Amino acid sequence: MADGGAVPDGGVADPCPEQIFEGSMVVTNSEQLSAMGGITRIEGALTIAGDDITELVALECLKSVTTGINLGPAPNLTSLQGLERFVGDRES
Repeated sequence: MADGGAVPDGGVADPCPEQIFEGSMVVTNSEQLSAMGGITRIEGALTIAGDDITELVALECLKSVTTGINLGPAPNLTSLQGLERFVGDRES
């Protein structure tokens, strides 16, 4: 938006509108990880493992995964930055 993301009620537009992926996801390289940008919820499991995965910034919108997250091996992953919005990995 040209006005900095303002919305009519005076608030700010959510930079991560709800986007749900149904099913489990296995990510084995940084290209696949980048393709996940914008996903807010995974209804299934998420597995991340791969030698060229160095960061998780593409997951900055991810808030929940219903079945669980498996991380690794990812020997070159240096930070969990990108998971700041993540609040849980189980349905309540």
